[in-house]
Amino acid sequence: MDAVAQSTLTGAAKGAMAGATLGPVGAAVGGVVGGGIGFFQGKKAKKENAAIVQEEEKVAAAQQQLATAQAAEGLKQKQLAQWNAADSQDKSYNNDQYSELAGTSTLPVSGAGGVPVTATPQASSASSTSTLTSSDAQLKALGVIS
Repeated sequence: MDAVAQSTLTGAAKGAMAGATLGPVGAAVGGVVGGGIGFFQGKKAKKENAAIVQEEEKVAAAQQQLATAQAAEGLKQKQLAQWNAADSQDKSYNNDQYSELAGTSTLPVSGAGGVPVTATPQASSASSTSTLTSSDAQLKALGVIS
């Protein structure tokens, strides 16, 4: 049953009971007056309830938007943290590899055809040229290059 109709019936019943003290005519008049008052009170209440419901819907929509935005931001931060952790692991792995290679006296070098050749690190650029020549000589001796 509609809120306006319910309010109208309730008002009519109250008016009829109040008017019943004056007799049957008073009950009838009280019922009509009470029903009219109940009708207008019901319309007013319905209008107020509609405004309240509309306001609650706005608040719920705003809360939903806020929750969605917070979830998206949290996801971005989580992804960034995962990326940073993976990047840190990669850097750590590369630094470990460099440390291992820097600690050896010879560095592995792949020659022609994938044949491993070792080259000794040199202190100056003048001796680096001789290293290349000796590497070429080693490759020639192995028959890798001609």
